[in-house]
Order: sequence, then structure tokens, then C-alpha cells
Amino acid sequence: MQRLLEPFQYPFMVDAMIVGVAVGVVVAGLIAAALWGLANAYFVGAEKNGRLAVYQGLPYDLGGGVSLYRVRYVSLLDAAQLSEEERVQLFDHDLMSYDDAHARLAELEEDALPRP
Repeated sequence: MQRLLEPFQYPFMVDAMIVGVAVGVVVAGLIAAALWGLANAYFVGAEKNGRLAVYQGLPYDLGGGVSLYRVRYVSLLDAAQLSEEERVQLFDHDLMSYDDAHARLAELEEDALPRP
């Protein structure tokens, strides 16, 4: 008489598969959280031409032309138009929402830019 199903002979493989899946889920969750964080982190800085800007991402360059940020808004206001105290406060690279970063610039633009 032939047995239809053999009992599973390698229980350690089941444990290894469960651990592997759990590690994969944790790693995928960490990657998703990091991407979400990058997509929702903004800071204020200055472009090479001196214009103030709101950037999305993290304020780091990896080298070779690779940056962890991108420009989302460029102001008509130049960094040179700000006082030293305003520049220090503005360029602290605190991460914030887009609305908060834009509001910081809007406040300065209202005071510094000529009104039509």
C-alpha cells in the first residue's frame, strides 16, 4: 500500500520560510516609510543663482550629480536681500511640510518684493 502524503520531513524549512517572509515584509515597510518621508519632507534653500527655493527631499548631495532633493518652488527673492539673521533662520534645513516651507518664503516675499 502506497502512502498518499508523506509527513513534512523538514520543519526547519518552514521556520526559515516564515522568518524570510517576515524579514521581507519589515524591509519593504522600511523602504515604503523612507520613500513616503522623502516625498513629504521639504526645506528652504537657495538656487545657484541666489534665488530662494523650496526643495522636496533631504538636503544632501551624494556626489556625481546625485542629490536627495528637487526644486518645487523658486522665489523671485534673492538670498542677498535677506539679513544675516534671516538667512541663518531660513537656511536651518529643518524639514517641514510644503505649506510651511512656502509660507516661510511668502512672509519674506511680502516684506521684500515691490508690490505692483
